[in-house]
Amino acid sequence: MKKQDNLREYMKELPREEPSADFTRLVMQRVRLEAVKSPVVYQPLINARSWRRIFFGMFLFFVGAILLRTFFPGNENPVLTHWIYQIDYSFLLKPFQLLSNALTCMSFQFVGGAAAITILLFADQLYSRMNER
Repeated sequence: MKKQDNLREYMKELPREEPSADFTRLVMQRVRLEAVKSPVVYQPLINARSWRRIFFGMFLFFVGAILLRTFFPGNENPVLTHWIYQIDYSFLLKPFQLLSNALTCMSFQFVGGAAAITILLFADQLYSRMNER
């Protein structure tokens, strides 16, 4: 209690300081100088290099999907499944076949809910990155 009383008395003894008449003008001049020194430069959220990687990945995905559809087991053309040196490559497609079976067994609500959650998480990340600047 005594320390607070001493602090109050000390604060009362201090002279009141008033800012100069042109204080606001001087502060605003400094703010303008700082704004001129470091202008805000637009930086895209996804740069050109990343866009190229995304498009290249999409291209590879679609080419892979076409090739998988072409070489999928059960295709009537045996030449396509025994492609090189008469080796059966259909075992490579087994994981995709299992994934396809699992996805067809899931309900539409589950898949839609998972897609909605994924979209919301992506939008949240995008929003937080945009507000960091």
